[in-house]
Amino acid sequence: MRRMFFACAPLLFVLNLSNGLGAQSVVINEIMAQNKDAVFDPDFHQSGDWLELYNKGLSTQSLNGYYLTDDPNDLQKWRIPQATIAANRYLLIWADGRDQVSNDMHTNFKLSASGEWLALVSPDGVVVDSLSFGRQFEDISYGREQDHFFTIGYFNHPTPKSANRGDVIISEERCPAPSVTPASGYFQSSVAISVDNSGGDVVVHYTLDGAPPSPESPILTTPLTVDTTVVFRARCFSETKLPSDVVTRTYLVGYRSM
Repeated sequence: MRRMFFACAPLLFVLNLSNGLGAQSVVINEIMAQNKDAVFDPDFHQSGDWLELYNKGLSTQSLNGYYLTDDPNDLQKWRIPQATIAANRYLLIWADGRDQVSNDMHTNFKLSASGEWLALVSPDGVVVDSLSFGRQFEDISYGREQDHFFTIGYFNHPTPKSANRGDVIISEERCPAPSVTPASGYFQSSVAISVDNSGGDVVVHYTLDGAPPSPESPILTTPLTVDTTVVFRARCFSETKLPSDVVTRTYLVGYRSM
């Protein structure tokens, strides 16, 4: 797995502190503070902020009596309900301010998209792991590189409840949004969709069903002709920059404009 570093990138860091307890093997592995379409909450049928804990140890760890907090002045802000994490397994917790347990756990605080401090705290008030993160972006997660826990940054492809994968992007620089033509409208028989980007290592991924494009979505390199109504969405991705905003066009094919 290749790691990307940029001298101009802001310093964002992870701090690990051990209190001699088994849960020191549990780390805050990944977070998302601007979840629009990336991950769906089955309890409330919507998207919300979330964080993921990972047990990098060799045995199951109990989190009974442990806390999560985003306030250094309130280390017992939210107590984790009875929970365990098996070795090399993950636990997803919704940081959406709902403070309840249904299918999943929901904290009493939300994550700040402008950046903040997040910590896992032992029953005796010791910070066993913490994560400080800067500005966050829509549907982009932030966390630790797999197997390199002190290398952290952004991920184009969020992976809740599984290992982080793909290149870690340290820079906050974003790809420019793709230029999509024609504009949304009515078309009698078919429409040829063209996309222009800035070149370099930028790749345009697209969807035709209204879903947000991901790195696994089809790549558009030549004009695409469609002969049925579609919601076309395009987004630029790069190995060295954060993804662009999503550009959306609606093409109503087989209709006359009113």
